[in-house]
Amino acid sequence: RDCLLSRGLGDVYKRQIVILCDCYLYKLRLDDLEIILRREIELYGCSFELCKAENGWIIYGEMEIIGLNRDFNKIWSFSGQDIFVSCNNECCFEMTKDEILLCDWQGCHYALNYDGSLLREWK
Repeated sequence: RDCLLSRGLGDVYKRQIVILCDCYLYKLRLDDLEIILRREIELYGCSFELCKAENGWIIYGEMEIIGLNRDFNKIWSFSGQDIFVSCNNECCFEMTKDEILLCDWQGCHYALNYDGSLLREWK
């Protein structure tokens, strides 16, 4: 089983931690490790990274990127033409202040806003 802790120091907030393990997201209280919230996530392919966003969470997956609200409910998803990995060590996932930048195996690049809408696409 693969487990991911969320990225960034702000993720251990209010003495809680968020963990993505296989297709489940868990929010645990650090004081006693009680599970506060557990949600099954539908995601095609592997998940590579769990990131905190302003209004929820972003999961960077092999075949799709998904946006979740604070209660881990899926609010959007985005898939490209191919898997979000690179054959030339190019960064395939980056979160900036205003957008999410993606690259797929075929070299197609995508920019999304944090609502999951495609802003632009280029090769």
